[in-house]
Amino acid sequence: MMTAPYNTDAPFTQRDIDRFNNLTHFPKELRKENAKFAEESVVEKTQAETTLKIHGKTTIPEDVARALERLRAARYQVFLATIRSRELAPPWSVVGPARYNEHARPQRAERVMRRAFGELNAARENLAKRLRRHGPAQSIRSDDDGAVAQLEAKIKAADAAQERMKTANKIVRDPNTDEAWKIAQLESQCGIKEAYARELLKPDFAGRIGFPGFKLSNNAANIRRMQDRVQGLVAESSRETVTLAFAGGRVEDNAADCRVKVYFDEKPAADVIGRLKAHGFHWSYTNDCWQRLRNNTARHAATLVTGVNWARPDTPAHVASLKAEPSIRLGL
Repeated sequence: MMTAPYNTDAPFTQRDIDRFNNLTHFPKELRKENAKFAEESVVEKTQAETTLKIHGKTTIPEDVARALERLRAARYQVFLATIRSRELAPPWSVVGPARYNEHARPQRAERVMRRAFGELNAARENLAKRLRRHGPAQSIRSDDDGAVAQLEAKIKAADAAQERMKTANKIVRDPNTDEAWKIAQLESQCGIKEAYARELLKPDFAGRIGFPGFKLSNNAANIRRMQDRVQGLVAESSRETVTLAFAGGRVEDNAADCRVKVYFDEKPAADVIGRLKAHGFHWSYTNDCWQRLRNNTARHAATLVTGVNWARPDTPAHVASLKAEPSIRLGL
């Protein structure tokens, strides 16, 4: 079985390069194009390995390997599509308007390029999706077993990533050292392989090297958010079940099920059901009630819909300023 061209470090042939150079004032060299393709493949693989390492995986899973292969194939096809599109609609800057005759097909050339770049973008998204699947749970619900432990693990990983980025930036931005020393230090101190280290040393569009400031500030903000949520979950676990009656039913803040439940003696009117849905409540056939995940926002929503007053009002700060309008309250 023959190896697919995109699986080699030199997929392009001299014929490919000659076809491209026939219609350009800026010819490409076979050696440079193949070296560029191989380098980009190494960077993609190294970045995937680095992400997986943060998630505690030392080898590349099979689905991630397939996603990397798909990405290599897509990049290979983009270059071939570029050649084909130039043959379908040669650039005016090369052939001149006099030779741009009725046989040129710019619309078809545009479709060829759109398909190639569409597949490239889809391959990149597919790789990112596969990497996310091998990371920690993206959403930790309050009723998950060990939710606090899961959050603390994510905080620990984010703290480690923050320190790694800070250390890498100190190394990269040291004016008294050369590139070889920086690459060696990035690998030994931060676990960043050579291919990715070289990318960190290249200035971006704004002339920045290393990890940009917004990555560190975003990660720090995410750490603070998770820490606040851990405090909220710990406080929530200390709350006992509370049942409050209102005219026509009752509201139950159920600790065992981790739900705020609204029971009605009779089926509520359509406008009441609409308000329940608007405030995040869902009908539970099993429990024969309207319910949503238990938290401060849920208790406040129950107050807005039914008018109950909690013994310990703990409405969150971002909704404390909301006033219950007469049209929202049932007035029961």
